[in-house]
Amino acid sequence: MCTVSLIPLAGDRCGATLGVRMACNRDESRLRPAALPPRIRGLGAQRAVMPIDPVSGGTWIGANDRGIVATLLNVYTRPHAETGRLVGRRSRGEIVPHLLAARTLDGVLESAQRLIPSEYPPFRLVAADASRWFEARSDGAELRLSNPQTLVEPRMFTSSGLGDERVAGPRNTLFGEMFAVPCEQWVAVQDEFHAHRWPDAPHVSVCMERAEALTVSVTTVEIRASEVRLAYTPGPPGRAAALPALELSVGE
Repeated sequence: MCTVSLIPLAGDRCGATLGVRMACNRDESRLRPAALPPRIRGLGAQRAVMPIDPVSGGTWIGANDRGIVATLLNVYTRPHAETGRLVGRRSRGEIVPHLLAARTLDGVLESAQRLIPSEYPPFRLVAADASRWFEARSDGAELRLSNPQTLVEPRMFTSSGLGDERVAGPRNTLFGEMFAVPCEQWVAVQDEFHAHRWPDAPHVSVCMERAEALTVSVTTVEIRASEVRLAYTPGPPGRAAALPALELSVGE
């Protein structure tokens, strides 16, 4: 369960992109162990920064020193209680570290094309470099991928154990309303969006909370031509302090 947004970092004028910024709220069961703080680890010839899920040993978001960020959302076509656990499948937490061993966004796409969807529960993957992005979606049987395209406007992706369709409408409407501002304000608006909560509907809010689950962290990643910066808050946005950001220099 997550809400992810992806925005271009504007230069002196809209359309002059300096990079991209991804933000990700992670929503999890109250019973799941807390994630380990972000760390830098080797992935093949690359170095990457990512928080670690202690259950799978993998992650849901990370970025490497080639200037690539990737995140993964679960897909729920029905409420989680109806879907149940898919026994015998590999953890989705393996996917992001595997893909971040690539040197380019096109290389990430090629690696994603080789994933066998039946080996994992359904997922949605979003990956980007400093100017382009692509999406991959699996229903557990078929994998569909888009071609990399230039990021020119804010994008949002979301899921929920209540059923993705139940939260997509209100969160998409809110996203459109909040980002109807000049591009110079998008970074601040992105942070406001990921901290947003409807007092009368916390269960469908971006910063969500219900009896069995809540937003447990928010991660932001900035990808620029020469630098990657990951900031991590180990708790609901607005209620917990961010840890010191980790940075990687982008290799030649």
